[in-house]
Amino acid sequence: MTVQHIFKKACALREEGRYLEALDAYTQAIEAGFEDPDAYHKRADTYAFLGLYREAIRDYDRAIELGVEDQELYMDQAYSFCCVADYEEAIRACDRAIALHPEEPKAYIVRGSAYGLANKPVQAINDFNKAIELKAETAEVYYNRGLARFLLGEFEDALKDYDRALKLDPGFAHVYYNRGVLCQRTGRHGEAIENYGAALELALHLPELYCNRGIAYAKLGKYQLATHDFDAALDLNAQNQDVYYYRAMAHLMLGNIGRAVEDMRCAAGLGHAKADDFLQEHGLSGQEVLN
Repeated sequence: MTVQHIFKKACALREEGRYLEALDAYTQAIEAGFEDPDAYHKRADTYAFLGLYREAIRDYDRAIELGVEDQELYMDQAYSFCCVADYEEAIRACDRAIALHPEEPKAYIVRGSAYGLANKPVQAINDFNKAIELKAETAEVYYNRGLARFLLGEFEDALKDYDRALKLDPGFAHVYYNRGVLCQRTGRHGEAIENYGAALELALHLPELYCNRGIAYAKLGKYQLATHDFDAALDLNAQNQDVYYYRAMAHLMLGNIGRAVEDMRCAAGLGHAKADDFLQEHGLSGQEVLN
């Protein structure tokens, strides 16, 4: 079988969703001397699909070395850079993509996301604005611009962007979650609870979501409901010291002293300073019970 046949077989396997077999076939073709940039590009995409982002980046680099000047390749590489938290390289890859096709909005969206992850919200907003100017008015763009505006403390503008995103995609669960975070940050705990509930109805089961809703319930004096959410958060992540502390405080407000002390000990054992201070203050570093 020639290397061209092996390459075609790899492409067919990838189309069938048989990614590990496709990866082996691409590698076999390349090791047999098939120094084709498309082979490296496709193997890079396969690596990325399998979560092997550093391997993907190396193959994207090799495809570029072999003379490829392709916007999609640069954007694919930028995504892999983001996945290994190398946001500056992701931004540079997007710069190359934009230089090739400055009127293509997708590259601005990818770069805007990279700027957001790099904690550069002003640059992120500029890129999302450019994408919208180029008629890329998608839920993703408005959602990500909302996240950037939230980082800048522009809460009402962020809320407007979340609303636009939901108008375009009513099933976008992460928008409800982040709208809940915004409402909670601005003291609108009832609205936060509603948004967290909407996210849960869309099957977004995150420990931080349950924790945040529990805190919102506690702010409204609904301590029993708060404990239920803290229970759910700990079911998803039993090592979160903050949740044990918050649940302890809710149990204290409910008069469940024994359970509160137990949670304080769990929180302190995981390194929570306030929980440890509470136990020391009440002489509860051992097995004593608070009266």
